[in-house]
Amino acid sequence: MRKFLILLNKFVIKSKACVFVYPHPNCKIDKYDLANFTADNSLCIVNKFLRNYKGKKLKIYLTTFVKKRINFLKSYVSSFNNKSLKIRFIYNNGSLNSKLKFYYYSFKSSLLLCSTPSITFPFKTKKQHCICLNYSTPLKKGPQNKNENQYKCFDSYLETSHLTGKIHSDMYKLKPNSVINLGFPRNDYILRNEKAHELEKIIKKQFDCKSIFVYAPTYRDSEINDKAPFFTDKFYNFIKKNKILIMYKPHPLQKFELIGSNEYVYRYEASYQFSLYDWLALSDGLISDYSSVIHDYIVSDKPIIIFAPDRDKFENDRGFCFDNLNDIIPNSICESEEQLINSISSSIKKNSLTPKYYEVKSLFHTYSDNYTDRVYNYLLEILE
Repeated sequence: MRKFLILLNKFVIKSKACVFVYPHPNCKIDKYDLANFTADNSLCIVNKFLRNYKGKKLKIYLTTFVKKRINFLKSYVSSFNNKSLKIRFIYNNGSLNSKLKFYYYSFKSSLLLCSTPSITFPFKTKKQHCICLNYSTPLKKGPQNKNENQYKCFDSYLETSHLTGKIHSDMYKLKPNSVINLGFPRNDYILRNEKAHELEKIIKKQFDCKSIFVYAPTYRDSEINDKAPFFTDKFYNFIKKNKILIMYKPHPLQKFELIGSNEYVYRYEASYQFSLYDWLALSDGLISDYSSVIHDYIVSDKPIIIFAPDRDKFENDRGFCFDNLNDIIPNSICESEEQLINSISSSIKKNSLTPKYYEVKSLFHTYSDNYTDRVYNYLLEILE
């Protein structure tokens, strides 16, 4: 099949004026799209083109996963009145028709972009440039790669630092010199985010809180639906007394429910209005475990708390990219509820960040801002 697709692709004329973009498939679950874009690197870049591109006529074929949103998204594009850019939405629902459209529009595009290495273009020709804009920094081990050529289609692979590039290059057997260390566009929206101001107004009307912490645990391979056995009345009484709002964001592929609750716990509900990265921009701190969101959030210079009561089990089930987890996290690991409470108490005080925080930040980020501009300019050079 691959050889047939390569042969077929060779007969399709490529256009320098065409770009094919495939965001992360989890966007469907989290309700991220071109209008609610701040959590996906590909969507961030398409928005940058929509707002700033003024060159020769360019057409972007953008994959979308929800058909009923297309008319709204067309209106969204029209509102920018960009005469140099045309965006066509390619609806993907997994059907045969969707697959044929995927091949047709990717075959005719000279530039292929995706947000995850799980979306590959093994049929690409030498006339096409394929870039994975990525969605994670390495912390936990990735899936076993049974086909060493699976990721050879990527001519460029976006990373945040030399360290992350080296690990992913070895993990995915990437092409030599394919890593581009420019930073993730979505991290700009942790630093500067207009939608966070809109979100703040809504939260202030609903909650009487002094601070907001996002709780975002990672995906667990061995569990699909379960209850998080972490919090007791002691924790809930603590956050209520201190007026700390916990915004709980489970992984999109899992449906963990917190045991117990009160008015200071808000469970994230996917909507087309706000993304996780709007919440991160608004928040005063992050609670997570082994999720790469901690290395995104570290650009904010806000407190990060590592809450990992199942550390040994997770290490046995999945494992980590590093021999010593403590070396690459910005704070000590909390393994009990008591430690978590103490860590939050310390974090809400001013100047709670330690030298280790900035050491880890420098390991995972070569740059401190302007990620979107850096990637955008790189893509413009390829399109010339």
